[in-house]
Amino acid sequence: MSEISRYFQVLGFTFAQAFTSALASMLFGYLGAMGLTAASASRKSRAALIALALLPNTLPIIFVIFSFMKYLPLARGFVGIIIIHTMLNSGLAAIAIYQLLQNKIGSLADLAYIENCSRTRFFFKVILPYLKNDLFRIFFFVFAICFTSFAVPLMIGGASGTTIEVLIYEKIRVSADWTQAFIMTLVEVIFILFVSLFVRRDVAKASQISSRNPLLSLDFGIIVIVFPAAFVCFCLVQSSLEAKASLDFSTLALGSFFVALGSGLLSLILFFITARFRPAPRFRRLLLGLATPSAVIVGFALLILVHATGWASFFKLIIGLTFMHFPILYRLSWDAQIFSISQQIETAKTIGASQSRIFSKIIAPQVLRSAYHLSGLAALWAFSDFTLASVVAEKDLTLAQLFSHLIETYRWEAAESLILPMMAGSILCYILFSGVGYVASRRTLR
Repeated sequence: MSEISRYFQVLGFTFAQAFTSALASMLFGYLGAMGLTAASASRKSRAALIALALLPNTLPIIFVIFSFMKYLPLARGFVGIIIIHTMLNSGLAAIAIYQLLQNKIGSLADLAYIENCSRTRFFFKVILPYLKNDLFRIFFFVFAICFTSFAVPLMIGGASGTTIEVLIYEKIRVSADWTQAFIMTLVEVIFILFVSLFVRRDVAKASQISSRNPLLSLDFGIIVIVFPAAFVCFCLVQSSLEAKASLDFSTLALGSFFVALGSGLLSLILFFITARFRPAPRFRRLLLGLATPSAVIVGFALLILVHATGWASFFKLIIGLTFMHFPILYRLSWDAQIFSISQQIETAKTIGASQSRIFSKIIAPQVLRSAYHLSGLAALWAFSDFTLASVVAEKDLTLAQLFSHLIETYRWEAAESLILPMMAGSILCYILFSGVGYVASRRTLR
């Protein structure tokens, strides 16, 4: 098979898995949204379900892949990729769809219920016509995430499950054909920027919840929300209890902490910069519409720009991971937070307050704790990320790299012995940043 034929074959597979994953995520996401509506009568129940829906995406992806590979060993290739992508993204879709239903359909649902409209008729006659543009934005957002997914196809896809990301990785690390890798990277970047035009609006804005309505609620949807998080947590707990082997990983643990803390600090600096100098409208739309930056593309760019090895690899990881995680965290809550105080800033400018005083007296007290919290999430993810390191590192530098190599070779006992240290290290990084943020915010408010 020629290189061009293989490229188009891989491109077709990438489109197919991304489209199918996004469609499945939307279907289960709609059921999950109805489950959230069913629980909306209790604020605590709804908050717990939202936390469970986000848990698979909050956990490091390597833990989800490990759980899947060990406890569902037969699902590989196309089917395996679809299942994991759906488990990861259906919760995000559920929250986004739920907010749409409550914001835009709630009053219509109340009226339709009084008129004895059926759930099926209401879906096709009201929900689809009114929300089709918003649903398409969510679909394209999930599609972009699945299209640029690297960890899942790399570990689960096998020989028949190669995607564009994996093919670029092979060109970089295996055949050292950087020319072809650059061409494929350029094509993918252009495509992702094009897709981002359809998802430029944030799909996770806060909403005002209306009362429960039978047309928008379904108790089965609660199971859809709970199952992915429960499955992963059960697998991790079970594997931790079965852990027997012991490894000397002290050096790699130090490397993980160095990368995680460095990524958290750099993310914190970016949060403060974007709070002090709010992004221009075009750059803001790019941040809101950009899906997760590709680990392969980011790693390839770092290899081209920085040729140094050794300790430089750690700094490449810190820069790359920050670049990968910052758009996610910005879209998660930072954009809404810094722009929620825009009116206060404009008022302060009107009465002649200086920029430094505005930042110290208005912006910092309100966003400081959130900035440290989000930086803690960045550190948590960086501690257990193996995707970028697999591109830019010449050898194992972190625990996540060792963990990924162990599960690739099905050395379950050795891999199980790393679960608790990796989870403890990730949580410790998060607690460190959150704790500092709590103390700093208390002092700022005095």
